[in-house]
Amino acid sequence: MTNQMKADTTLDVCFLYKTKNFVNLTTVATHGSFGVLATAADNWLYNSMEKSPTMGLYIRSDFNTVDPLQSYLGHVENFSRETTSFLETKFPSAQYPLEYYCIDKSMATLINLSIMNLFVDDESYAIATNSIIPGTQQSFESLILGNDEGSGAAFIGKDEGATVSISLKIGNLDKVKNTIEWNQDAEIVLKLENDNLVVVSQTLPLSWNLSDITTLPDGSFMINVTNGLNGPLCAELYELENYRGQQQPFPYESDYSMIGTVVNQLGEFRISSAKINREHSLGRLMGYSVIESLSPGYSLKNYKSFMTDQDIPDLPSYFGDCNIPCDLVWHADDECDVWIKVATTNTNYSALVSIYADEIYFGSSTNNLYIGHISGGSYTVLYGYLDDNYSFVEVGSGAVTFDVINSVPVVTPLSSSLPSEWSFSSAEKQSDGSWVVTLTD
Repeated sequence: MTNQMKADTTLDVCFLYKTKNFVNLTTVATHGSFGVLATAADNWLYNSMEKSPTMGLYIRSDFNTVDPLQSYLGHVENFSRETTSFLETKFPSAQYPLEYYCIDKSMATLINLSIMNLFVDDESYAIATNSIIPGTQQSFESLILGNDEGSGAAFIGKDEGATVSISLKIGNLDKVKNTIEWNQDAEIVLKLENDNLVVVSQTLPLSWNLSDITTLPDGSFMINVTNGLNGPLCAELYELENYRGQQQPFPYESDYSMIGTVVNQLGEFRISSAKINREHSLGRLMGYSVIESLSPGYSLKNYKSFMTDQDIPDLPSYFGDCNIPCDLVWHADDECDVWIKVATTNTNYSALVSIYADEIYFGSSTNNLYIGHISGGSYTVLYGYLDDNYSFVEVGSGAVTFDVINSVPVVTPLSSSLPSEWSFSSAEKQSDGSWVVTLTD
């Protein structure tokens, strides 16, 4: 291009000038064009922009989802719809380099996304997006931060039924360091239907709600992502240790709520730390190895169970080298959780198994036996020992129950098939609010 070229603003293009006030025409950008606007505060490749009414220039700071130490202070995401005589003044404290996409607004509508309502304690979320600009093969990439009011996530075509698939990378934004710890991938598919934007499919965290979609005065769309959970939370679960990574709020459903599998069959931890939400609901977390069989050869050597009313920053250390898979359950504080401490001397009573509904628990001299939490319930108890392969060998069975008398659970046998010499002590309340009854013979 030359300095003598006259810009014809009737054309569907953006004219980019090297200096302010539309001097030194350098580039004519068409729909889908991508380039660098400025590499540093003192190195602007283009400093003014002239265009036809249908065109716009989406300007953003470059970003890097590989480098966790990159700071995003001053990050820019801006759709400039107006002719601008001095671009540098629009972004006085920008993060560089600044890049641009040229967009024909008659061919594509901007979709904005806001995640500012998804704060997590002292952190907020960040989302990196990748999609295709309608009518082109050019990819569009943007960065949406949880501390702003929303940024462009993608563009969608104007025709009825137009769709756009947006690939997402989700992370936690440290609001002090302005760095991002990336930890999850997701996807959203959106469709234009009767001039409205609708969600076709999405793989976002379960608690994220995309139902708040509005059309802005300029014709673009705004998706305001909100927390989709209703009611109080029992706990906040995290993918990584020390409450890091993807966060999944766990809603209060009942006094006894199954959170789910923490450790799968491959020994992989789906949840590695958990916080109890004491603001809404007091209670305890119970973790235990899932017993899949009591048949010969099934080892209980590394069976693990525990209960705590404290936050757990490192679930792998709680479970250790345990039998897998492992489940985590929420118990409300008003539940009467009863455990049996096995202090028998007869080897035929050295190992116990309790069964209630579909759950099976194991107890021995080194691991208390969980009985249950429902007063008046009937709990099946198998007694026996572990063989050389740590498999349970059943000697006999029976049932026990417990009743809460003067706020204290009292365990009693329900069948004469249990050993007559068994004696259940008075229950002792533990620091986490559960109860322990000692079994002797």
